[in-house]
Amino acid sequence: HQQAGLPLVLISGGMHPLITRLAGELGARGEGTKMQLRNGRFTSRLDGALCQGEGKAERARALIAELGIDPAGSYAYGDTA
Repeated sequence: HQQAGLPLVLISGGMHPLITRLAGELGARGEGTKMQLRNGRFTSRLDGALCQGEGKAERARALIAELGIDPAGSYAYGDTA
């Protein structure tokens, strides 16, 4: 699908900075679980919803709206239920 020119967005429960880096290596956009920063260090608190389950679905819906993507013409792949 990426070779056909479709955008690739990687949405994962992993930490956001790691997912954005991995996605960048794939020529994609990455979205992961965001953690609060204090004095340049991650705290143990989330900055928004955990990017799993309903939190991941919310993030996907927000990206669909932001990027103007037609969900009917999109594909999704996962490694868990």
